[in-house]
Amino acid sequence: MLAGMIPADRLASIRSRLPRHTVLLESMAAVVAADDRWRFLELGCSLGAGGGDELSDIDAGVGYEGIPATELYTVARRFAEQIDTPIDLTVHRMDGWPPDWCRVAAEYPGAMQLDLVFMPAASRRGLPDRSTALVDKDDRLVVEVTPPGRLPPSIDTAREWVVLGWWAVATADKYVRRGSLFEAVQSIDEARAQALRLWATGRRVPYAVFGLTSLLDFPPFELPDGLAATYALPDDARLVAAANRATAEMLNLAAVLAGDVLDADVTSPLSLVVSDRLS
Repeated sequence: MLAGMIPADRLASIRSRLPRHTVLLESMAAVVAADDRWRFLELGCSLGAGGGDELSDIDAGVGYEGIPATELYTVARRFAEQIDTPIDLTVHRMDGWPPDWCRVAAEYPGAMQLDLVFMPAASRRGLPDRSTALVDKDDRLVVEVTPPGRLPPSIDTAREWVVLGWWAVATADKYVRRGSLFEAVQSIDEARAQALRLWATGRRVPYAVFGLTSLLDFPPFELPDGLAATYALPDDARLVAAANRATAEMLNLAAVLAGDVLDADVTSPLSLVVSDRLS
């Protein structure tokens, strides 16, 4: 792909529907094309798949060469400031990332958000299926690859989600009994997140680890019945307790559905103990 040239196929609709996004994308492509340290620029998530709307942020990745890890933060910040003048930004690493990776979270005028990951170019050997290569100087992104996250989780991972979900339900129950409703609601949020990961697994939705987001992004676009009942404001202990029970029911069903898909029993003895406690 010619450096700095945004492909016309997947991004044709972005040009016509999202002119503000297009301006920032073209600016990034020009910066990457002009500097030999930058080897590729890819666009991911909804925009990378050819979708998105005016409220979508830009999820992108840049591959680099010849930048010491000790200088990466400074160079990444300069990159973000070259493409436009940000209102504010931060450069950081996500938990578990190696020192030669970093992320820029930047907000630009017009409520334009950029989520930009910098990685060594050599770490990439292909392009995920829902991404688009904007610049690819070394043809690293020519081959489409299937990210591990798109595949169903392992049995061990699903069981981890189950145990953590029931642990969170039990923790929420403890906080309800103490009258610490804000903490109870926070624990319900954690239990719900695990249940939605399992539900996505049971519905054969890719990227099940992202739970609710993937359920909304991929067919059959189906949310669990009773999902709304798992939410409650932290101002009524009875309602919070009811939300916790609804979350437990959803978690129990989701574990069974996930086990059917994975052809394994991923349920936990905790489900019986904690459910009895809730009743």
